Amino acid sequence: NFKDFKIASQKYSKKYPNSIKLKEAQAQAFYLMKKNDLLILKLKEILAINPNSFKNLEKLGSIYLKMKRYEQAISVLLMAVKLDPNNPTIHYNLGVAYSAIHKFRDSIIFYEKSISYDPKNEEVLINLANAYAEVGKIDKAISLLRKSIDVAPKRFESHFNLAHYLSSSGKYSEAKEYFLRTLEIYPDHPLTHHALSSLIDYSKDTEHLKNMEKIISSDCLETNSAALINFSIAKAYDQLGDSEKAYNHYKTANLLQNKITEYCTNKEKKFFNSLVNLGYMIKNQAHIKIPQKSNLVPIFIVGMPRSGTSLIEQILTAHSKISGAGELRSLSDFGSLIIDKALNTSQHQLELFRDHYIQEISEYADEKANFVTDKLPHNFRFIPLIKLLFPESKVIHIKRDPCATCWSNYARYFSKGSLKYSYDMTNLVDYYLMYEDLMQEWSKNFQNSFYTVNYEKLVSDYNTEIPKLLEYIGTNFETNCIQPHKNKRLVKTSSNKQVRQKIYTGSSSVWKKYQPFLKGAFNRLKN
Repeated sequence: NFKDFKIASQKYSKKYPNSIKLKEAQAQAFYLMKKNDLLILKLKEILAINPNSFKNLEKLGSIYLKMKRYEQAISVLLMAVKLDPNNPTIHYNLGVAYSAIHKFRDSIIFYEKSISYDPKNEEVLINLANAYAEVGKIDKAISLLRKSIDVAPKRFESHFNLAHYLSSSGKYSEAKEYFLRTLEIYPDHPLTHHALSSLIDYSKDTEHLKNMEKIISSDCLETNSAALINFSIAKAYDQLGDSEKAYNHYKTANLLQNKITEYCTNKEKKFFNSLVNLGYMIKNQAHIKIPQKSNLVPIFIVGMPRSGTSLIEQILTAHSKISGAGELRSLSDFGSLIIDKALNTSQHQLELFRDHYIQEISEYADEKANFVTDKLPHNFRFIPLIKLLFPESKVIHIKRDPCATCWSNYARYFSKGSLKYSYDMTNLVDYYLMYEDLMQEWSKNFQNSFYTVNYEKLVSDYNTEIPKLLEYIGTNFETNCIQPHKNKRLVKTSSNKQVRQKIYTGSSSVWKKYQPFLKGAFNRLKN
């Protein structure tokens, strides 16, 4: 009973105000009752009396970590590690905290120290592998995951992550082998089936397709899992040329995903109207000059998802002076907080964010890099804010055939339920039209703030278009850029397999085989 405990606790605290034993007993009680805020206060009281209490520093750091208060966790754990520099758990927790705030190079230092004291800890090996993958050292990540499997042969995460990184780095045959091993550990794991469906040639082997159909017929899957398996089955039938069966499974998958997705078109329209107003406000702040303290230049690759942003990223990061950060959420989150009036666009606030962002992209920059790409497509919404924060930045807008773009979104599962508008045809077309209107607004009122690439033109005449793109960025031409399929960097998006192929034409026509089933859903789009 918390009330009785609190009364007794206050009584004894008055009698023994500096008793560490009493305070530790109280802290333990708060821990058991999951009263984290009270636990933190009690641990701080103990540390005020005895600042060198290792076990209480460790407890406080761990509770901060559990509550996702990562900066505070780091501060406390750094004090703890000075008291016990050989403690693998403290080093591991510091690695976790630094990874959580995207300081991967720092996290690697602490994970490496942890593994040096505890070399057979598969948890550390897995997390260290993930951190190396984040900074582009994919071969190191793969090597560590192999070690993890040697230590714990039945560990699901080791097999799944290894298969994922092998696939993301273009080693499809071995990736397939490890995904199949993953299914031996967890036979009905939907994400594994989904990943495997991109690697199997169903014209030669339909065993996996039959397995997925058996899973789906069991009727005991959670909605999200059923959606994932249906997307995977649809992909198989698409490959087999049965467009009707493929479409029916795509439709089922999207209906299921849409059931558990909260999306409101009217709310999105209000957000887009607010974006226009933000643009006007920023235009009136043109006098603000943000100090440039770094020589690292951000390149923002924007547009609708599935419009070719991953291809542009592969082309650019094949250049020796350009590194890739993948899709970063920080700018989008910052812009959304401004829209929600939780933050303002004062010079101080803008400078704080700029410093934070430059520090974040520097984590992904190679030693020779002058530029770092951020390919979060939805950053198209914040182009005026980008140019205010980073006047030196390059913004590349890629535009693809509207019907091809919308179909490609509809036919994809997006992790963690992101792209909520994509699971319903009407919502999807509405969103595309809002995107088009907003880009026209930016084009009219923020001239020369971005460079538009036409996807179809890019893939049909890349020998002309790629040098023009590099000229806009302000760097020299390198032959590797017209051979993006040879780029060995990790590709984290669903376009992984496409961008590992030579640049090819025809992908913008794929949607047409589904046109008979769409019942005019794309009629509002301008081709």
